[in-house]
Amino acid sequence: MNINLPSLKGTEKQVAWAEKIRTELLQMIDEEIADELSSPVTVFWAEEGLGAKRDEVLKVARDRIAAQESSAWWIKHKDMNHHNLFYYLVDIYREG
Repeated sequence: MNINLPSLKGTEKQVAWAEKIRTELLQMIDEEIADELSSPVTVFWAEEGLGAKRDEVLKVARDRIAAQESSAWWIKHKDMNHHNLFYYLVDIYREG
């Protein structure tokens, strides 16, 4: 995990909760990305029109997520899981 994560902003209670969520989510994201990168490009990426950009999408989106400073953002996204992760990553990449 990235040691240089930004300090979270929010109330003391929000920050404590968000730090726990961030640790768990980034671990899950890193594991899922590693698994994805070890596989051929799937139909999901082709359907999203990002087959040739999969590796870039994963890196950019992961970096944008890790850079989030808002405790509220982490709390709002606490239900991100391996079933919906890649949809989140594509959305975050496209918002960029």
